[in-house]
Amino acid sequence: MLPPQYKSYYEIDFKTLKRIEIFLNSKYIFTVGVYKKEMGFYIDFPKFNKSQTSISNYTLPKGKRQIDKIDPSKSEIKEICPKLSFHESGWVLLSKGGVFFDKTISRQKTHDSIFDSNGEHIFTISLQNLNKLPDEPPSTKNKIGHISLPFSPTPKAIKFVGNLWKKEDLKNDFEDFNLLKNGTEFPIVWPRKDGSNLGDIVFILKICHIEKNEPMYLTVRCMPIPLLDKTYIDGTLLTLISGLIFDEVNNLEKETNFISFMAKNDDVNN
Repeated sequence: MLPPQYKSYYEIDFKTLKRIEIFLNSKYIFTVGVYKKEMGFYIDFPKFNKSQTSISNYTLPKGKRQIDKIDPSKSEIKEICPKLSFHESGWVLLSKGGVFFDKTISRQKTHDSIFDSNGEHIFTISLQNLNKLPDEPPSTKNKIGHISLPFSPTPKAIKFVGNLWKKEDLKNDFEDFNLLKNGTEFPIVWPRKDGSNLGDIVFILKICHIEKNEPMYLTVRCMPIPLLDKTYIDGTLLTLISGLIFDEVNNLEKETNFISFMAKNDDVNN
């Protein structure tokens, strides 16, 4: 059951907030933050800083749509988990300060500008064995907010699907948009449009820290899923998919690339 209140919508504007920590109950999962000089933003995974990570580039062949049934075209292993960043230039990057990543598998140009995004998928983050992460309180530092997603009991595996919107596109797609205020304290449930009568718990971040630019809206759907790898029980498993170019995905006559990683966190004290 959902509790009657939890914060599910924030405006990131530097005056009050510069990043948001995402928790599932008492488990710290990832951070969403913004860049000081551009409308770009990033997603970081601090609890996976010591994880062995396989970073890959995939090619989706012509006529195919099932991205979970193809092998990587190129991969590399690192002993640290990258952050995912979206830049004003339209580039999507996997990176970490002071660490070199193969450019052919860690970056993807998806648009000419981040402002070309129109509500399309920009990432899928999946985790399993969240009970292996330590319990911890959210940060009390200034300008750091937190969202604690209210799943009880904690699911064995969960998926987060992110989409990036301009204001008018979001208003047209989500009828409760006008009810949102900074620090909204009620569960946002976004109905699916597949005829299932189901809805997903959603949190929404308004990215508005550069005053001269129009704001962008990041929506993140949260849903329990089956285990990703039933054989992995030693730690928390994190997977990410990003960089899909949907004009190419929707064209069966084209092949397209995307980037991905899988991180295994066997050190619960990191």
